Amino acid sequence: TSDPRRKAVIDTSVLINFLVIDRADLLVNHPDYCFVLTEHVRDEVTAFYSEQYSRLQCLLDQNAFEQIRVDSPDELEIFGNLIANKRLGTGES
Repeated sequence: TSDPRRKAVIDTSVLINFLVIDRADLLVNHPDYCFVLTEHVRDEVTAFYSEQYSRLQCLLDQNAFEQIRVDSPDELEIFGNLIANKRLGTGES
């Protein structure tokens, strides 16, 4: 993309905090980072945070966040290791 900002993956916990106070615009317009989220984050928001999901879906429809898939063998191995001890949810892993 032509966006000069560095990409940063956002987890569910951080995203939910901004969605709860309806200030995801602070993330979307961050001067240094372009936040991306995985399908795991979207799925966790969908499953547990219906009001916040509505806000997130609007943002996704506007392409305010890039959504990425965790699907390479290396990514899946890291993801598996992070969720194995059950201390982190899928959206934090």
